[in-house]
Amino acid sequence: MIAAHNNNKGDTKMTKRIAAFLLALCLVTCTACSSSSSAKDSSRADSSSSQAETTTSGTTASTADTSSVAESSSQTTSKTTTVVTEFPEKTEKTVYDPQAQQKEYSERGEGKDTDTDGLPDSVEKQINTDPKKKDTDGDGLTDYQEHCLTGTDPLVRDSKQKGVYDTKVDLDNDGLSNETEIRLKTDPKDPDTDHDGLSDGDEVNICHTDPLKPDTDGDGVKDGDEVKAGTDPLQKGKGTASGGYSEQPVPASSAVFRSVNAAGQPFALSMKLFAKSGAESKLKAQQTAKADLKGSKVLVGSAVDITADSSVDCRSAVLYFRMDKDYVAKNLTFGKKERDGIKALYVAYFDKQANALLPLTTTYDEASATVSAQVTGELTTYMLVDSNVWSEEMMLSWAQSRKDFGDMMKLTI
Repeated sequence: MIAAHNNNKGDTKMTKRIAAFLLALCLVTCTACSSSSSAKDSSRADSSSSQAETTTSGTTASTADTSSVAESSSQTTSKTTTVVTEFPEKTEKTVYDPQAQQKEYSERGEGKDTDTDGLPDSVEKQINTDPKKKDTDGDGLTDYQEHCLTGTDPLVRDSKQKGVYDTKVDLDNDGLSNETEIRLKTDPKDPDTDHDGLSDGDEVNICHTDPLKPDTDGDGVKDGDEVKAGTDPLQKGKGTASGGYSEQPVPASSAVFRSVNAAGQPFALSMKLFAKSGAESKLKAQQTAKADLKGSKVLVGSAVDITADSSVDCRSAVLYFRMDKDYVAKNLTFGKKERDGIKALYVAYFDKQANALLPLTTTYDEASATVSAQVTGELTTYMLVDSNVWSEEMMLSWAQSRKDFGDMMKLTI
């Protein structure tokens, strides 16, 4: 039969036409049956297509015949098949714009703004604020700022934390109060406004990078990535410091301090290392397991065990304890000239050799309520001590055998 087809061109042409006709007829028949059973239809259609391919594989159809079959198949498919393709919308974090809502009010033609606080009178009427006062509740934030930026209540001065004005509250726990964030134009409700991997507070207080720019030095690498890599996020083209050492901030938001800075801790601990790159990934920190230090009245919060992999080459480090301002006001403020507020605190460490707690030279940044101290040598256990509870006599009795105790007592208080 195949030989006859190969030797007889007329028969071959006729066979092709018959095959094309049968294929079209088969597809039309499948379409007619589709109303009774869609599942069976699909199976028969697949079978017909397969048979058609088998039938035509032994022959070479002419251009006209092939076009005819394709048109028939296309028409049939359009009647029986519906394909819906959905693509997920691409979502990107937008740049924070504190004036965006004002622009929207203006575009919508909301009307006059008597007190020029950014909220149209019509909106103030809806939320019951005074259209003649920029700051209805007198907490230091304008009605617009509270309604549109912080989400605090413009009718209540301490709507988020009883006894603390909404200006002083740190909504996103990034180390910056609402009033500071508004002044810097960072987002009071987002701990990392520019989404570079560093919290706004760490950028302002520790790294000194721009919390509104993900890449402060414009070298194409985000500030957070530079910090992790040990390069300088403030100097374009600068790699690690001489000898491979550089300052490497370990922010409070780092996984290293996740368990340390847990709920109930009166401080948020962060750290700055002078070490070779990658040191952060080899650090571990946890609330101490030492029984003698748990629940001690002289400690403020929990003592913290900090350890590092043996491969870490750390020349020095600075510990930063950013205090909860409400805790300081309620527990450490007595109206004294000295050792009052955060100055009642100092950083101490556990000396393994002396088996004693010893003080470190402690410095204070009252604006950010941060207590800090530089440490050298092997990492150990660190803590905040209330000097009004733990007297110098107690420290002396614990460390009187040390010749360098006098030098250690030189605290910046």
